[in-house]
Amino acid sequence: MNTKDGLSNARERKHAKENYISLLGDLNSRGYSTSFESIEIGSLGHFQPATVSSLHSILNHLHRRTISKLLLTLSKSAITSSQIIFNCRKSTEWSTSHPNAPQLS
Repeated sequence: MNTKDGLSNARERKHAKENYISLLGDLNSRGYSTSFESIEIGSLGHFQPATVSSLHSILNHLHRRTISKLLLTLSKSAITSSQIIFNCRKSTEWSTSHPNAPQLS
């Protein structure tokens, strides 16, 4: 469930996964300050209202406009990724250079 407690529980489960720990370690070693939050985004870029309110609660140190920009960026990424997967679904090998795949920017 996309409640504050649900998001916190998901974060705790994902913190135990090696690939996330490695990613955070790599970013920290390059001088970035990291904070790990895990959220669900629909394939069409939609967020459940509970997800949005939970994010505002968890990331209360950020300005509302910053969170809105973050949500928009994540939404665009989800839509683009879904489009690439859909357009390349019949390809024999995975490639974002498929003629029907949009360019990631």
